[in-house]
Amino acid sequence: MDHHDVKQNEEVTYTIEATNSLANTTLHNIRVSDPLPAGVELVPGSLKVDGQAAINEGDPGQIKTVIPEINGNQTVPITFKAKVTQATDGTITNIATLVDPADESHPQKPQADIQVVDSKGLLKSNKKVDHHDVKQNEEVTYTIEATNSLANTTLHNIRVSDPLPAGVELVPGSVKVDGQAAINEGDPGQIKTVIPEIKGNQTVPITFKAKVTQGTDGTITNIATLVDPADESHPQKPEVDIQVKSEIKTMTKDEIKINPIKKLPSTGDYDNKISQPFGIILVMGGILTLIHPFLRRRNL
Repeated sequence: MDHHDVKQNEEVTYTIEATNSLANTTLHNIRVSDPLPAGVELVPGSLKVDGQAAINEGDPGQIKTVIPEINGNQTVPITFKAKVTQATDGTITNIATLVDPADESHPQKPQADIQVVDSKGLLKSNKKVDHHDVKQNEEVTYTIEATNSLANTTLHNIRVSDPLPAGVELVPGSVKVDGQAAINEGDPGQIKTVIPEIKGNQTVPITFKAKVTQGTDGTITNIATLVDPADESHPQKPEVDIQVKSEIKTMTKDEIKINPIKKLPSTGDYDNKISQPFGIILVMGGILTLIHPFLRRRNL
């Protein structure tokens, strides 16, 4: 084994060593087989015998070859590569079998272990909307982004949920995961889906459309939740706002009515109406002033 601690999707190189431990002897047609265990898979074309490319005569997932000759005190290596497919922590044991046709009852069974170590990724998330200022009956497109921020790791079965808030309603059939139409497993008014796999440094978008039902001005906040089953205690809760602005109706010229305005009295008209009574009073006062002395003499 070139290394023992591995992660999912890594490649390892196995080496089986066949040795003739007796000087001045020769082993012939040593049969070598190695059925690969669950958790690893053979890299095609990687088999070599004594450094030379060799034909694998085994079924898929199995090494099978023959070493024509091994001289005394000689070691012949058989090497091949395998890719780790197991994602969970654990030990994978690989056991080979070597048989000398001259001694069928004593096969050799060398083995090697690899330890699959924690290869879980790190979930990050973001949420956005195609436009923020909206009006009643408009449609908006929400996007939830799920990212695995660690290279050479894989996230599995990320659960995504999004209960739509009051003021918006889901457009049926609009849910997509990574650009492909997806089945919404949520109740009416809720997004619910699963992302099967997110590789290292990969971002998977979840998109859906919603119709604005709110008619009054105000902010609508939409909060999603993403959960990694391997890290249930740290859910992601990305959110985004839209701002509803009620539509102000603009009147057309045909809708505008101008009421006729009655003629207001002119300044002169107003003055005449006020001054006429005062003029009469002043004239009468003047006459009384003039005749008052005559009346007084007559009385004397």
